[in-house]
Amino acid sequence: MNNTIEDVQNDKERRKRFQKYLIDKYNMTLLVMTPNYPGIYKTNYLTEAIIEAMDHALIDIFADEVQLKIYRITLEGPTSIMLIDKDAQMIKRITIDIERKHILGKCVNIAVYDNWGDRVNRTDLGYNSRECSICGGNFDECNASKRHSEAEIIRFIRENYVKYMKYAEKHYGTK
Repeated sequence: MNNTIEDVQNDKERRKRFQKYLIDKYNMTLLVMTPNYPGIYKTNYLTEAIIEAMDHALIDIFADEVQLKIYRITLEGPTSIMLIDKDAQMIKRITIDIERKHILGKCVNIAVYDNWGDRVNRTDLGYNSRECSICGGNFDECNASKRHSEAEIIRFIRENYVKYMKYAEKHYGTK
């Protein structure tokens, strides 16, 4: 299948309409996790494995508060959507820590929306903008200017996934 950037954008718009439907229906905080992966082919073994691992971490953290969980494969890549019965700002603070401290945290984007459908941003909570995983600069600026090549970003993601798998195998005996 030959995807275009417009196809990916259209899929993103469909997801946003679905998110609005879920928030309107359930009146809860919504969490959306997608891979932080370059290019227009975002679904592959690596992105699926990373989203699955991070999905387990989020479920462990928010266990009793998760009211609905949906996993979808779209042109945006594997996507995890959760309705969580917890304050959106509190969830965003936790996900910021996950993105900053978990080995795979820089490999995903975790968006949080309050029960009115408004996205909770880092800067709204007094945090700095997200840092680029590769150079430490502003993530959005690096992304917009394409400062780093797709190959460089994918190498970074693979290296972090390998580190994660070595850690998991050592500490949990998993492969």
